[in-house]
Amino acid sequence: MGTFAILSPRRNFAVDQCHINFWIVDNRFSKVFLDVGLMLSDSGTFKDQIEFDMLLPFQVKKQVKSLSTDIRNSNKISQLLFNTTITSVKRGSSVYNVEQDKVVFLDVGDDVGPSRIKLVRNDDKSNQLQSYWNLILPKVPCAAEAGEDIKAYLRIRFEVDNPAISSTWIWHSRMPFIQRKRSGIFDFRVLDPRGIAFHDNYLTPQTFSESAIAVKKLRVFVVVPSRLQHYFAYPSLRHVRRLESDKWSEYLETLPRNRAFVAYYWKKDEMIDKDNPYLVHLELTHDADHFFQAFTEIGSFAIWVVLVGQIFGFETLLNGMVTVFSTTAAWAVAAIPFLISYRADILRIFFMFNKFLRKKKS
Repeated sequence: MGTFAILSPRRNFAVDQCHINFWIVDNRFSKVFLDVGLMLSDSGTFKDQIEFDMLLPFQVKKQVKSLSTDIRNSNKISQLLFNTTITSVKRGSSVYNVEQDKVVFLDVGDDVGPSRIKLVRNDDKSNQLQSYWNLILPKVPCAAEAGEDIKAYLRIRFEVDNPAISSTWIWHSRMPFIQRKRSGIFDFRVLDPRGIAFHDNYLTPQTFSESAIAVKKLRVFVVVPSRLQHYFAYPSLRHVRRLESDKWSEYLETLPRNRAFVAYYWKKDEMIDKDNPYLVHLELTHDADHFFQAFTEIGSFAIWVVLVGQIFGFETLLNGMVTVFSTTAAWAVAAIPFLISYRADILRIFFMFNKFLRKKKS
């Protein structure tokens, strides 16, 4: 299934907060983004280099985007993410006040530098169901200027490489030959050993147990088009709201402003670790009305009739429908498209049509 985890054998830091934003920004589900935000702390000075692995429950593209610069430079974005405006400790300082914490925002790059994290994907450990990323945090030169304990925050955007094969999202389409996503299941896990593809060479149950870093606080957002409606969620949602697309479009440039999106939100303030994993389960259904569903499914039956008519002839097909529809074999063949679509209301229409043909025959 896959799981999200932070792994470090040294365990010389803590994950105070983890922010997960999952975005589906188009109806074809070809653009799926994952934003990961981590608030890290150590002894308070970040004098030592910190290295850890990030395990993602799906394969993502190598090109990533650092969002820390956007947070520093835009009060609008910082207000959206932290529900407060961040301010510099002093003029020209790279340390910011975020609520009660003093935070330095770190960017990501191909090598380590001042206030820059090295982020590299480990292709040897990655596969279609999960991907490994190695992160190296530098010594933070501005830590001393804060005069007290500080925290480091990084926020990275990944693009899911192939959403169709991800175990995190499972899509269903009830229409034969029509690739329209009618319903879906979102399954996201944090530090759940049951979702890890263990390997004898680099990740065993023992090494996972020894290197998994606990998460003190977790926030999970799932943003989907409004035509997908909530059917079931576990645990209970903190809240559901219509996304303010005009405001969030600055944060996510590919977010269409003229479409409606819904944000689902979970919040966990208790410790999450290997012994107490956190699982988010969300089921969504399509909001199309029954008329549209009936219309499309009758259309699929009409296509089936045309195909059979082309093979056997329409006159033969009509005579056969009138004379032998009451037999068991004919009923079984005729019901194939409806059994595929699982629509009881369409089956009732089918029975009424058969009753009409019987009256016409008599």
